[in-house]
Amino acid sequence: MYLDAYSRYVAWIAAVKLAVVEGKQKDLAHDPQYQDLTKQAETAGKAFIEHAEKVTVTTRPPVLRALFDAGVRFWDFCRKRSLEERKRRAEYFEDATKWKRWDEISPTSTPAPAASAAPSPK
Repeated sequence: MYLDAYSRYVAWIAAVKLAVVEGKQKDLAHDPQYQDLTKQAETAGKAFIEHAEKVTVTTRPPVLRALFDAGVRFWDFCRKRSLEERKRRAEYFEDATKWKRWDEISPTSTPAPAASAAPSPK
């Protein structure tokens, strides 16, 4: 489940990165492929998060639906810049948004209290 969500998220990042480098030649807001990649990343990410919440004690990260709008805003911000500037910003975007690989993730959630740690009823 993680690998599916991870790979779809990486595909979304690649689409934004490519659009930024291409500049005005790629209009993300009206690109059906970008819309499809965003939906796939959102759906897979949501499924993974829901599964993770069932098996761990964590809080939900920010809503993934913001992916589409964030990508379009970033592309719009970068599209009129020079090619070198767009490439630099695309690399920054990838670094800032990428997920950690599974083997890089360390447990950060607090385990549920043991039954013996629960207060006794009066």
